[in-house]
Amino acid sequence: MTTEQLKRKIMLRVYALFVIRKLKNPLVFESVLLVTSFIVITLRVSIRHVIGNTPHDTLASFYHFWVTAFLNTQFIVQLTTLVIGVMAILLIKDTLTQLKIHPRTFL
Repeated sequence: MTTEQLKRKIMLRVYALFVIRKLKNPLVFESVLLVTSFIVITLRVSIRHVIGNTPHDTLASFYHFWVTAFLNTQFIVQLTTLVIGVMAILLIKDTLTQLKIHPRTFL
């Protein structure tokens, strides 16, 4: 094994440990999962067409459209939508908790 190969192997382990330590922070983990879920949704769903087909006349028709669209879509899209909702709520909760614990770090 050459010096360059050894250096590359060691640095790969250092980077892996760095990423693992960063993912232990709930804010980082939730943010990464949220962004990944958004990417999956945009690859599976034409959001522009869904928004274009959304009725805007009454609140009941708007609600019915979204419930029907959610129930009649693929399982992976349903699961990813739920993950986005849960991660958004947890991210907001953890951010507010961090603001209460360390108010000066966010200012």
